[in-house]
Amino acid sequence: FGFNEDREFIAEAGDDEEVELDVEFDYHATLRFIKGKLRELKYFYGEHRKLINVLLIAFIAFGLWQGYTYVFVTNRVYAQNEYFKANSYRFKVNNVYFTDKDYAGNLISTTNKYIIVSLDIENVTSKSPITFDYERWSLVTDRNRYVPSTSKSDEFRDLGTTYKNDLLEYQKVYTFLLIYEIKNEDLGSNYTLYYEEVQNANSVYDRKVKIKPIDLTNYQETDTKYIGEEMTIPFYDDTQAIFNLTAYQLVDQSGYYYEGCASAKECGVYYRELLASSFAGSNKIMYIPYTSNYSTGLLFSNFITRQGKLVYKVGDTTKTTTLKSAVTRNYRGNFLYLVVPAELENATEIEFQFVVRDKLYHYVLKSEGKESETDESTT
Repeated sequence: FGFNEDREFIAEAGDDEEVELDVEFDYHATLRFIKGKLRELKYFYGEHRKLINVLLIAFIAFGLWQGYTYVFVTNRVYAQNEYFKANSYRFKVNNVYFTDKDYAGNLISTTNKYIIVSLDIENVTSKSPITFDYERWSLVTDRNRYVPSTSKSDEFRDLGTTYKNDLLEYQKVYTFLLIYEIKNEDLGSNYTLYYEEVQNANSVYDRKVKIKPIDLTNYQETDTKYIGEEMTIPFYDDTQAIFNLTAYQLVDQSGYYYEGCASAKECGVYYRELLASSFAGSNKIMYIPYTSNYSTGLLFSNFITRQGKLVYKVGDTTKTTTLKSAVTRNYRGNFLYLVVPAELENATEIEFQFVVRDKLYHYVLKSEGKESETDESTT
């Protein structure tokens, strides 16, 4: 090309000529083409009308079903007390509770709170008993996601029992607790339960249940009775304690009768003496005759010591102490034998306080405004 030579570029007049491109659109030819295709489609539909209608209806029905499933099943948010089916089970979330205390009102933790879910579950597919993976149920807050734990089952035994690899029989409804230990930072969050439903090997859907926990953190003053009056204390499992403490006496020595066997051939009724001095500290034995709906003295004594506290006033000081039974075996008779501080003899006010979850009950044995009864019978 002679790039190594210097040449002068000379522009000519014809170099800037304009070129016109004329593009014409045949509207009528295009219209005839479209009408022809429509006639062919019409003839095709006329010849295969039934098949096309069936396919069209099936396609529309499938689309509607997929849309319904997506909106009202897969991504539906269920409410409490509403049934839904997932995998081999039918579920219903019943009551949901929020607390930081155990069944007797004792604080469990200062750094965590607890959400307790009462869950109905039914095996609806397998006629053979099956187990249940409760860890598929998770609790989601605004900040965190939690899995259920069974480590605090005993603290919430008044609300129900947790699942422990129980076999679920066909078409039988079971109720278990799901216990979630949450951080204090999640207080006031929106709470949603998620159940991971396995659709196939590569697909898992989250079934969602919106929950509103019932707050059980604060006590409610519920009832006050005085010695000689009957008190009824209901529990969350629909049972109740009914009792009447007819009198009380503070003694240094008492005793009880029990059934036992000295050997395989020697069984009978025996007497065991109780001495206040045999217990550590300065004590008295509080002897209380009673009536109740408990079948044995030991069962009633267990209720008293588990749910109750002793509150008394000496001078200007009010004191609270736990209750301890002097007898730890089955025995005859409707009597309580409690180990109490000796200074109770000088108390101007004495009462039992019973806490059942969030309910507080007072049973007054002695008060300045009401004379108490003491038992003068032989103990």
